[in-house]
Amino acid sequence: RPHRNGEMQSGERAVLLQQSINPTASATPAGYGTASSNASLNGRQRLSQSGGVLSDDEWEGPNSPGSVRSSRIHMISLTEPNTPRKPRVLAVDLVRGIAVLLMAFVSNGTFTGKLAWMGHADWNGLYLADLVWPMFFFCMGCAMSITYKKEVQRRSGALRYIVRRSLVLCFLGLFLANFRGLGDTIDLSQLRIPSVLGRLGVAFFLVSMGLVLLPRWRVCDSSGRLRVLLPEFSLYMWTWAVVLAVLAVHLALVFFMPVPGCPTGYLGPGGTDQGGRYSNCTGGSSRYIDVCILTEDHMSRWTACDAEYQCAKVDGCGPTALLPVLLSTILGVTAGNVFVLYRKRPATQAAVRLLAWGVLQISLGVVLHFSVIPINRVLWSLSFVCVTSGMSFVLAAGLHYLCKSWPGVPVGWIHACGVNSLVLYLFCTLFTPVLRSFTTSSPPEDTLFFGPPTNTLHYQLFHNVFGRAGSANVANVLYALLVLLLTLLLALALRSRDLVMRI
Repeated sequence: RPHRNGEMQSGERAVLLQQSINPTASATPAGYGTASSNASLNGRQRLSQSGGVLSDDEWEGPNSPGSVRSSRIHMISLTEPNTPRKPRVLAVDLVRGIAVLLMAFVSNGTFTGKLAWMGHADWNGLYLADLVWPMFFFCMGCAMSITYKKEVQRRSGALRYIVRRSLVLCFLGLFLANFRGLGDTIDLSQLRIPSVLGRLGVAFFLVSMGLVLLPRWRVCDSSGRLRVLLPEFSLYMWTWAVVLAVLAVHLALVFFMPVPGCPTGYLGPGGTDQGGRYSNCTGGSSRYIDVCILTEDHMSRWTACDAEYQCAKVDGCGPTALLPVLLSTILGVTAGNVFVLYRKRPATQAAVRLLAWGVLQISLGVVLHFSVIPINRVLWSLSFVCVTSGMSFVLAAGLHYLCKSWPGVPVGWIHACGVNSLVLYLFCTLFTPVLRSFTTSSPPEDTLFFGPPTNTLHYQLFHNVFGRAGSANVANVLYALLVLLLTLLLALALRSRDLVMRI
């Protein structure tokens, strides 16, 4: 709740993120106005001069690329009572917005007949749904780099924020991973411990601690000129060293740890693969370690490879798959460093560096896939990290160059999804379970192609509305479009009220 005169009140949870920008104003509140040297410049001009990265009192607005909204945006934080306004990079928000829209389209509770490209790969390979969470890790890493460029001077406050945010993400993920509908009880003996938000929280905690506690390499001279060949990598060189050491440990466990009854280094789905020869070896040592730590009762009840291979239960968010996630996150930090270090240079330089990083990673991932390490989302293999992170780099490079070259391109609706990704993720995750919580009078007699009939509202929606299309594939696409449309409407509604919620 901002004070009516536009200034902040101490101790309030909802804080003012952006002050109204008026080039002709004679005065601005202390601590929230623009610098006097920039008072005559509009938002687009300041964005152009900053290379796409705005200072702490500026905002890349959702109205249009490079423009700053002349309205107040209120930040609602679950972890920081007095959340400071942080710089935002438009390209990162757009990548996150695309990830949200993609998630809304592919991650919906549909019935059988779902098109293969809308779901996850059965085991090895890369489908549309496999791209969603790597993009979120990439964006999280970018945001960490932009946020912590000054936080090392306030280390104690940064550490408290890191711990609070990580705990909130883990507990929220634990709730969502076990939510099955309104009124359902949670069986603690079958409680699923790993979760996508939990993995996000752990990766955020570990990488953030490295960024804040480990020394940073000096990449600029006294005049501000870059003095190393790869400054975006060298800036957090010690953090990179720790992550690469963790990755080496992970690869050693995957390829050299003996597993009872299974060949060393096995990466297959087990089950009926290879004639059932290794039926109990799903995921090799990765699943074996996860079961030893969690037991099967506390792992995911669904596995993408079950329909094709009748494989054993394996959790893609398990402890072993967490190790290579740190590489996905630090790669996002490297992309964020590009935006920070090249903010005062032409946008072409940042776009070219991002593109080069992306092409290099994709090439490495393809070589690994066709040699020793297949692309696998469940195991979060090294080739999967390289290809998905590389695609995020390429996407960010294209969006950054596009928005800098054509500032009037209409991407405000994507930006609205990117700045409120948390709320939209909660909506997409809870939408289908809530629909299944409501029942109608009786199930339909004709089950069509949706499996055993039930009297849930979710089933009735498919049967009586989308089922009239006469095809399971068309019905699933229509339902996915419905979730996508509702997600976009919610994002636009939050934008119209100038509300941004984050953890």
